[in-house]
Amino acid sequence: MLASCSLHVEHCPLCGANHSESAPFNRKLDCGVEWRYHICRQCSLVYQSPQMNDQEAAEFYSSDYWKLWGQGDAPDDAQTRLQQARAEHLLGLVPPTTKVARLLDIGCAAGFILREARTRFSAIAVGVEPSDSFQQYCLQDGFRVYRSTDDLLAAGEDRFDCITMSHVLEHLSDPVGTLRTLRHHLLAEGGVLAIEVPNLYAHRAFEAGHPICFTENTLRATLAAAGFATKSLLIHNHPRPHLQRPLYISAIAAPAEVQVRFDRPSVWLERVKRAYTAKGGAWPRRIWKGTRVGLQSLFIRDLKF
Repeated sequence: MLASCSLHVEHCPLCGANHSESAPFNRKLDCGVEWRYHICRQCSLVYQSPQMNDQEAAEFYSSDYWKLWGQGDAPDDAQTRLQQARAEHLLGLVPPTTKVARLLDIGCAAGFILREARTRFSAIAVGVEPSDSFQQYCLQDGFRVYRSTDDLLAAGEDRFDCITMSHVLEHLSDPVGTLRTLRHHLLAEGGVLAIEVPNLYAHRAFEAGHPICFTENTLRATLAAAGFATKSLLIHNHPRPHLQRPLYISAIAAPAEVQVRFDRPSVWLERVKRAYTAKGGAWPRRIWKGTRVGLQSLFIRDLKF
């Protein structure tokens, strides 16, 4: 068993509603554990409970996480192509009016965004990465990489014009709190936040390392709750257009006082949308999958699909 979970969530990580008022949404067996997902009836956020506590997560990401994806001390050719394309795409969304002299990449892995930032912006690029092997990989390329944002803050780094989080926010048990820390302590005045997450409706979003699953609405609400206004948002499948599903959500945000909007969900409808969109192929198969899950939802509260 590569993972364990002992943290029982008491309140929704987004709106703070009592967990007892959430509804079962899905289950997934991964790393020898059956992970249970719930949907908040107040704000629609889908989240794990129980999930890994801080110590369990630190052990998981320091050595085991990248092994699950076939990575050793360095990325293979397939991951190199994928991560390079992701880096180019996300940094390409940064407004051209933003002067990026310093960039911070949270969860920098093997450093593809760091290298792209150095090439594209001639920026000083700094990373945060809990994986021991990928820290060393980035250090060999001359980047400063910290194990955690706490270590970064303790080091007294100057603020950053751009902070990126590519497929990281869904790994955090407290995304709102983390984004608030970035806003108050690490992002420079006039700076922007660039984020990409899996799309709950289309991605294989349920796995050991994903305590949170985002939709467009819950990502916007998470950013707003942390004091960020969403400047642009794109739902796309780059760099995997052949899969023909809107796999990812990318957003550019900036600090602003905005009203937080929570959407109260129809649990039945959310399950149907997930089933319909995630099913590949022609529309008859999508309709059949969505209809089947929808009918099950009327009678079964805890689904596997």
